[in-house]
Amino acid sequence: MKSISLAAITLILVFHSFAALAEPKPEALKQANGLYQEGQVLFRLGKTQAALEKYELALKLVDKPIILLAIAQCHRALKNRKKAVFFLKRYLADWKRYYPDKPPRFEVEVRKGIEELETELALIRKKEQDKKIAEARSLQKMGKAKDALGALEKIYAETRRSVLLVDIAHCHRDLSNATKAISIYRKYLAEAEPDEPSGTIPRKPEVEKSIAVLEARIAALEKNARKKQAEEDARVAKLREQEKQRRSKTLWAYVTLGSGVALAALGGVLYGVGKGKGNNAHNAYKASDINTPTADWQSYYDDIDSAKKMLAAGYVFIGAGAAALGASVYFFVSRPGGSDTNESAVHVGFIGDGDRYGLSLSGNF
Repeated sequence: MKSISLAAITLILVFHSFAALAEPKPEALKQANGLYQEGQVLFRLGKTQAALEKYELALKLVDKPIILLAIAQCHRALKNRKKAVFFLKRYLADWKRYYPDKPPRFEVEVRKGIEELETELALIRKKEQDKKIAEARSLQKMGKAKDALGALEKIYAETRRSVLLVDIAHCHRDLSNATKAISIYRKYLAEAEPDEPSGTIPRKPEVEKSIAVLEARIAALEKNARKKQAEEDARVAKLREQEKQRRSKTLWAYVTLGSGVALAALGGVLYGVGKGKGNNAHNAYKASDINTPTADWQSYYDDIDSAKKMLAAGYVFIGAGAAALGASVYFFVSRPGGSDTNESAVHVGFIGDGDRYGLSLSGNF
């Protein structure tokens, strides 16, 4: 419906005038009619804004459908499409309110005008959305995937255009959200409608390729993660085994040390007893008379023999104790658990002041 058609409608309706439509006060009716006529003249002269102002003043005096139609015509001429649609729909609604038993005059033309205006508005919205989409895609190409993602998600929430899912998935891919990207790619393939007449889904090859690449990337990452986990598990197991060996070695070191001390102490006791017994027998021999009975000499020989045995046993035990102490020192000095990095638990060194010398042990026992 062109602008001239609505103009013709308003001109026709004006001849029915306000008198046939309402019961306002005569003064208001006369003033509104005058304003309406002035608006008609201004509209025909191309002074649309001035005509609109006259119609709006008339509407304040007399609320009638004819004025709404004239106002809608002005808004359409001024490219105020949303307001034009509003007043055209209001014209149809008010007509039914004032004349419930009569169909709206020029209903077909008015409804056609609403349809045309809404189509124009839809095209304008689409152009604005396409511009925003182009800007968002430019952001993504410039490496600003996060900014592009926010803009695209907002546009998708408003339009529900499935093709935007591909761009949203691309942004998640660029942000390393591979699993999220694959999910959105699959959502697009499920929701997208095939093109006519080819019957194919737009950008399908591109989407399927992206899914394949991301799935391969995820598989590689998971394999690498499993490898690292296995290496970490092996490292922990090795450390535990080293700790187990260290504790076992430390335990044996203390056991050997204790045994060495005990054996050396026992050997010292046996040596001392044997030495004392030998000395006693020797002293008794010196003090004895040559005429001492043979039985007493046998007792002397028995004591000497027993002393020798005790001395021998003492030497044996002291030697065993020394060997055990040496083994314990080895256990302490050796690196625990076979580690090549841990320091020795015990340090061995010699000390001396010129007259006396000895062996020193230091470290953690």
